[in-house]
Amino acid sequence: MVRFVKIILIAAFSVISMFSYAQNNVGISPDGALPDPSAALDVVASDKGLLIPRLTANQMLAIPNPANGLIVYNTDSSCFFFFRSLSNLWISLCNIAGTGIVGPTGNTGPTGNNGDIGATGNTGPTGNTGDIGPTGNTGVSGIDGVTGTTGITGVTGLTGPLGCGVNNTVIKSDGVSAVCSQITDNGNSVGINNTSPDASALLDVDAAPGNNKGVLFPRLTSNQRNSITNPATGLTIYSTTDSVIEFFDGSCWRPSYSTMCNSCSFQMSSNHNTDTVNMAFTDSAVVQITTNQTSGNPQNIVFGVMGNLPTGLNYTFSTNPLFSSGTTNITFHVSPVTPAGTYSIILIGFCGSTFHTLFYNITILPCYQVQVFSSMTNYNLSTAFYAAYPGAPHNSPVCIQCIINPGVYITANTTSNPAFTTGVLPAGSQVTIVNNGNIIGMGGNGGIAWDPTSNLTGVGLNGGDAINLTINTTILNNSCIFGGGGGGNAMAFSLSYMIPVVNITFGIFVGGGGGGGAGGGIGGQATNMIGIIFYTSGGDGTPSIFGLGGMGGVLNYPMSFQQGPVIITITPNVQGGNGGNYGANGTQGYMELYLSASMEVNIPLVGPVIVPIINNISVPIPFSPPAPGIAGNAIRTNGFTTNITDNTYNTSSLKGVVGN
Repeated sequence: MVRFVKIILIAAFSVISMFSYAQNNVGISPDGALPDPSAALDVVASDKGLLIPRLTANQMLAIPNPANGLIVYNTDSSCFFFFRSLSNLWISLCNIAGTGIVGPTGNTGPTGNNGDIGATGNTGPTGNTGDIGPTGNTGVSGIDGVTGTTGITGVTGLTGPLGCGVNNTVIKSDGVSAVCSQITDNGNSVGINNTSPDASALLDVDAAPGNNKGVLFPRLTSNQRNSITNPATGLTIYSTTDSVIEFFDGSCWRPSYSTMCNSCSFQMSSNHNTDTVNMAFTDSAVVQITTNQTSGNPQNIVFGVMGNLPTGLNYTFSTNPLFSSGTTNITFHVSPVTPAGTYSIILIGFCGSTFHTLFYNITILPCYQVQVFSSMTNYNLSTAFYAAYPGAPHNSPVCIQCIINPGVYITANTTSNPAFTTGVLPAGSQVTIVNNGNIIGMGGNGGIAWDPTSNLTGVGLNGGDAINLTINTTILNNSCIFGGGGGGNAMAFSLSYMIPVVNITFGIFVGGGGGGGAGGGIGGQATNMIGIIFYTSGGDGTPSIFGLGGMGGVLNYPMSFQQGPVIITITPNVQGGNGGNYGANGTQGYMELYLSASMEVNIPLVGPVIVPIINNISVPIPFSPPAPGIAGNAIRTNGFTTNITDNTYNTSSLKGVVGN
């Protein structure tokens, strides 16, 4: 009995040598010093560290129902991980400031074949129960024997050893008797679940048995943490407010990944992570980002977007940078030319050296596509669209992408028709024209003459429009969009004049027609005129992308005729207005007219003599010159919107007015 007491005292002394206890905390130290009052567990050493359970990734993930803040050392990645119940994730302390892109999951290996299950043998039949025999009579009780003499007490054997089978095991009480614990104390290091603690560790915690456990630091809210009195330098807790391991560095509490007290730490989240854009109804998607700076001096948080954005997909921030905590909206703008599909985007926020990432997916639904492969006249998109898609809706918006292929000419046969019109489509529809061909308005005809008796005004006709919009449209012009040139005015008049002295009146039709506008405008041509005619027709405007306006008719040489005995000579200096080039108005022509008259007089003894009556008199034009034609628009918007700014253009790809 005395020996048993000695063994108990030796075991107790062994525990006391490494463990010390206060009222509500525990310390582990070589000298048995009391634990710091701010720590639930205070491990002190000058030549050792702390080993926590070391698990592979699979063992870590197999821990059932891990506690919030549970920490292990992952031997696969050589990093500490703690469990964050808020996101139901194991978080690596090696990259907690910003989780990188998760690599693809490896392929699952094939499952092995199950072995064959042997057949169960048949159960044999149960035999019949035999009959119960009759109960026999109870015999007579015998007489009690005499009590024998008590024998001599034997010698007491030696007391067996009290031990756990493993040296240095700490003995504990189970409430009834002393039992062996999971703690080993070899006088140099303490092990939990580890009979041979590493010599470099004062406390070595192993996950065995089962390799499915970690270490839990005290779990405190921020308020509870801040209420700790005189926290020791190095004191470590798990913050349930911010879901992160924090330690006291002697002056402040900071996350395990930060480098100084004023290092910026922040949280970042989004109100959703997926969007779908149907361009028949909208061309954008908005995601809201919320940040909360949790440590460091208040400072700017800068946002960015990572990923291979497709053509036509752009983004803007409502606020960037954002000061400390708050919200910002990221608007993704989708163009109708953006290829349909789902795109993965990384939203990233930077605060000092700390960053966070969020994953966001945007799905763009496809538009109807109308292809133009051959040249057309007076093209109507709505007509072509419903012919290609007879089941498309007529009463709800549609999204159409019209692609005009290279080498294709879209033209008009009159100036009253545009070369291309979007036609009648449901209100709110979205249209995109991708022009890789040539859309050219008809040129205006040149003026013929001013002759009221023939209902001729002499004005040049307006050019035709290249594109006429009836709905909001995006235009991507990769080739040519030209408004037809205006026709030149005619400088040709039907005149009458009386020659003085002889009082002879004559009528004449004289002048030049206006040139046709670029895009096939016809030059002014006088036909079916009766009487004395001195007239030059205007030239035609030419088509194709190299077309030019035609020249006005020119008349600049003297012409004579006889009216009775009087010889009349007219010397004009006339040019009809030139037709305008693409996108340009026709020009104003000019006219000067000089008149001379003479007559032959037979003088006796002298013979016939030419006597001048008037000589080179300027003949006034009693009418205002007719107006030239105005060029057709490159794009007539009619109040609808397009991506090309209203203006007058004269570039290699766009000629004419864009606007109403």
